Amino acid sequence: IALKEAREDSHIEQVTRDDSSTITLEADIVRAALLRDTLFFVGNYSLSLAISCEFYHRYPNASSGDMHLLLACACSDDVLAYIAIKNGIHKFMYDEESDTTSKILAEMMISDARGLELWKKKGKEWILSGGVEEFRNRCQMIPCSKNQDELYPKYEGLAGGRFHGHRDKLPNDMSEDLAFSMKAIAGSLVLSLGLESMWQCLGPLFEELLILSPDDLRREYSHISDLPNNYHRGRR
Repeated sequence: IALKEAREDSHIEQVTRDDSSTITLEADIVRAALLRDTLFFVGNYSLSLAISCEFYHRYPNASSGDMHLLLACACSDDVLAYIAIKNGIHKFMYDEESDTTSKILAEMMISDARGLELWKKKGKEWILSGGVEEFRNRCQMIPCSKNQDELYPKYEGLAGGRFHGHRDKLPNDMSEDLAFSMKAIAGSLVLSLGLESMWQCLGPLFEELLILSPDDLRREYSHISDLPNNYHRGRR
């Protein structure tokens, strides 16, 4: 009887420990989710502020409609997801076979092929008529070990804030979580290093988008993306 009671007590203790571990794990998951939401909130507004300031200094004569267009084309969910994957950031956040990345990777390959075909039709290796030379002349802050003469544009799949071949936003299950993660990364950098240091880290990833003016976007992408048509120039 004593042995049976001892076994029952041991079983009860084990169940209690398992329940306690489950409760602790659930609490940790909730805290992690709340922290991620906080980082997203901070990163969302900080990234918009940093990009808006950059555009304001680059295009001082831009109207409010121009500024809205620039911001929409530089930090839409599709763009943030594209930047994350194009620069390999997703490899540090998701498994290789994650549904989050597998769908959008397939779409990126198609969009990149479409964009590259358009560039080649123009007889250049970039969207603007000046080609790569124009791209190099406009680039000022892309950090890499290459010389300026070895720089080439690499966001061929983006067209006015959208994936090439998509006038509208991608489905949420393709881009939303990646965009959320990019903003959370920005938020973590802001809270740990400050706004300016965050932009020093992430700003170079956006340089290829920042060098396109409102007129460039409307002229080159109005027939491809819905965004240039949604934001009219308006008054300066």
